[in-house]
Amino acid sequence: LKKWEGSNFKQKRNEISSLLTNYPKITSREIDLKDPEIQKSIITLFHKWVSVKIKEGKDFEEQEEFAFAKLLLLANTYPLCAVGVYNDKELIAFMICELEEFGYAIGHASKSDSEIKGTNAYLMKTMSEILANYDRRYFNYEQDLGLDNLRDGKSRFRPSFFLKKYKISKK
Repeated sequence: LKKWEGSNFKQKRNEISSLLTNYPKITSREIDLKDPEIQKSIITLFHKWVSVKIKEGKDFEEQEEFAFAKLLLLANTYPLCAVGVYNDKELIAFMICELEEFGYAIGHASKSDSEIKGTNAYLMKTMSEILANYDRRYFNYEQDLGLDNLRDGKSRFRPSFFLKKYKISKK
């Protein structure tokens, strides 16, 4: 994913090219989730994303906001890695991952400004480059929660395989 090689990823390469042409001040970098200013920027973008979802009448999991807030609190205790995409100095996309053992990383949160097309492909490319620097080969990109549109979105990244998901409950 860090190179988007092959004909399957032509559309992603085009999205990134178009983004960089239309927004020449786009940059990306690993960000420190412990920094209060970065957390403030992330929270602002998250709330912007929520308001757009509500305006468009799209599904929004109420628990997602609670889980997101908890994730930011865990920045001091879990091996998290985060990347931010900026248009000039404004955060327009972010992704937060947990660095696991045996070459794995798990994506926990990813949001972008939906008005700026191509940010998701650019964000995934940048996160893939950073995860490679941490010697992570496999990336579990967020839970799909059983929702078809999320699974379809994950499938566009041409996954190597899908992990099985189990439910544990009391008898």
